[in-house]
Amino acid sequence: AGGEFNVALGNYALDANTSGDNNIGLGYNSLTVNTTGSVNVAIGTQALDANTTGGSNTAVGYSALGANVSSNYNTGIGRQALSNTTGAANTSLGYRAGDVITSGSSNVIIGVNADPSAADATNQIVIGSGADGHGDNIAVIGDENLTAIHPGVDNAVDLGSSSYEYKDLYLEYFSQAFAQLRLQKRTHFFYY
Repeated sequence: AGGEFNVALGNYALDANTSGDNNIGLGYNSLTVNTTGSVNVAIGTQALDANTTGGSNTAVGYSALGANVSSNYNTGIGRQALSNTTGAANTSLGYRAGDVITSGSSNVIIGVNADPSAADATNQIVIGSGADGHGDNIAVIGDENLTAIHPGVDNAVDLGSSSYEYKDLYLEYFSQAFAQLRLQKRTHFFYY
């Protein structure tokens, strides 16, 4: 048995499905070559159109997750979001967000044309229009046009805590910044 509980709407949507269950393909060529992949959602022309066995993927937008064949747990929302990835567990939101990722996995990319630092990136968080990642296991907020990061309310947000301390602090203008810092008992080295 198999091939149950699927919804297909659009020319060639879920056209090759044999035993994949619980899939939704809405749009021309969405999930068109899917055979055994299950629990996928593809909305938009050519969304998840190369997927054959991958499961638990969500693609919303023209050509979103278009190169995914067998990987799982990806979410690409936006035209061509994650359009070249064959990696797993990536999340992107925005026009061409994460489109440079090929074999990379476990990345979170948010913003128009936002991308990690490499095609095989792992665990990069990149937020902002046109923002680029700086390497694996690094979070980046904004591009070169960002001038400040503010807390929601003045004097109400901590940077770190007694349980989660920052290892090092790098400052360009050390003397000015140092005068404005309130240091607690345990301090670490400052680099400038």
